[in-house]
Amino acid sequence: MLIGPANPILVAMPLQNIHPDLKLGLVLVVAAAALLKFANSNVLLAFVAAQRLNIVSESFGWHRRAGGIGGLAVVGAAILVDRRPPHTLMAGGAVVAVLGLTIVGLSNSFVVSALGMFVAGVGGSAVGSLVFYAVAVKSATRYRGTLIGALGLVFTMSLGVGDVGDWLFDSPMLLLAVSGALTLAGAAVLFLLLPRVFAGSYEPGPTLRETLSMPSVRRAAAWITAAFFIAALVKASGYIPFFIARSASGVEDITLPFQAISIFSGIGALLWGVASDFYPARRLFLLAALLILAVLAAFWPFFGYPASAVEYLAFLLISGGLISLPWVLMAELLPPRHFAKMALGISVGGYLGAGLGTNFLATVMFFWSDYVVFWGADLGFWLVLVASIILAIVASRMPRPPATETPAG
Repeated sequence: MLIGPANPILVAMPLQNIHPDLKLGLVLVVAAAALLKFANSNVLLAFVAAQRLNIVSESFGWHRRAGGIGGLAVVGAAILVDRRPPHTLMAGGAVVAVLGLTIVGLSNSFVVSALGMFVAGVGGSAVGSLVFYAVAVKSATRYRGTLIGALGLVFTMSLGVGDVGDWLFDSPMLLLAVSGALTLAGAAVLFLLLPRVFAGSYEPGPTLRETLSMPSVRRAAAWITAAFFIAALVKASGYIPFFIARSASGVEDITLPFQAISIFSGIGALLWGVASDFYPARRLFLLAALLILAVLAAFWPFFGYPASAVEYLAFLLISGGLISLPWVLMAELLPPRHFAKMALGISVGGYLGAGLGTNFLATVMFFWSDYVVFWGADLGFWLVLVASIILAIVASRMPRPPATETPAG
């Protein structure tokens, strides 16, 4: 009998008919990124170390910095993922991360525990978002925007075993064991399944120096860097109007708004990424900038709570495009051969923009009433508005991608 729920032929046929990009997405997003992101234990590692070693606040900072220093190995990861198929690098990085986790969990020495944090940082650099985005760009074609948006959703959501595990387990060491098991499961998926769905080419071609010598590549890289910087600045500082309205309304509880940041921004990243597979990404990027301006303008007649909360959620959904669309634009404009290395340099602009926006946000949250008031609105609001206008200008000036490099047109 050929019909029945248990028939393996009917189960296998739908999988065979799935587009290769979506198969790659199932491996990267559902299995690997979700497992590895949920198992991400940086905060958990620091908490376990502080509990075991009674680390004081100053030493605690140095302890966590050891993991950040190890994360600088992302430079090597970018070089390697541009040179050879990624499954060994990514699976090996996950295993190294578990090794660092084990060292921290078993160590009774501050120095050894800090070394474990460093090792975990080195391993984590091979399974960070940059490497996942690079793999998606090198292999996906038709549904590349959807895959980038889905990765943006996964990496934006601030949900990990350290966040929810305390509901289920009382022992931090048990949490570490769960984290390690999930990370190893992600490593197994990457090592066994990624080679079957990855279709990137590593044929000989121009060197990085030769690639960067091309005027079109340099021009594209400059505009994309500006897009990353301004987009990150707008996204990080765009929360200012909401917090000003919250303070003006006497609402002190900000737990829900902070939780909503990752949820709604991640959903927005996915939706804008999907849209980029059907509409030109540069037009969507401009649309996102204009919609942010519209949301900010809406604070004028409804400058208060809870009306501003609705506009805040709208801002989060729109700003999700500032997560995924710059990566889609970079995938369209830059050659895939050296994508990870160039993306690493360009994304530094994003980190700088986010840092500037976050510091500005913190300043305004604590001192906004002391700022100069201009036309009845806070100076912080006006600076965010100006940054959004600059974002719209950058979006309108983005180069057009070669017709052969993007199915979205």
